[in-house]
Amino acid sequence: NSANNGPYGDALLRELIPYLEEKFHLIPEPYARFLTGGSTGGWESLALQIHHPDFFGGTWSLYPDPVDFRRYQHTNAYEDASAFTVPNSNGWLVPERFIMQTEEGQPLLTVRQMSQLEAVLGSRGRSGQQINAWDAAYGPVGAD
Repeated sequence: NSANNGPYGDALLRELIPYLEEKFHLIPEPYARFLTGGSTGGWESLALQIHHPDFFGGTWSLYPDPVDFRRYQHTNAYEDASAFTVPNSNGWLVPERFIMQTEEGQPLLTVRQMSQLEAVLGSRGRSGQQINAWDAAYGPVGAD
């Protein structure tokens, strides 16, 4: 469930799964319900297992998105003032924060460049890429 996307978790647990269990004669017990998923699906499967341990019997959460945002794309989402620049710089030259580098450690892509690419691919958060997806799921609800 989220403010932006509505009660999808409730619909899954209270409507869809019970419907499937009845329609296809499945075993309606936690030991018969297992979750799996990769990337955002891995994050979702882990979240469902954590929030509903008595409903599901277990999960295989494969390469999940971050479950803690203290190091998301090299950014501490709870404390850093900006995702684009490195915190605690000396003020003379504020280095850009990069999220992709070569084997030698040379920057290939900065957070700002990734954000700019998403802005080009789709306006108003509709790029279909990672930053916009997280904003849509967990960002504040806007008037629009």
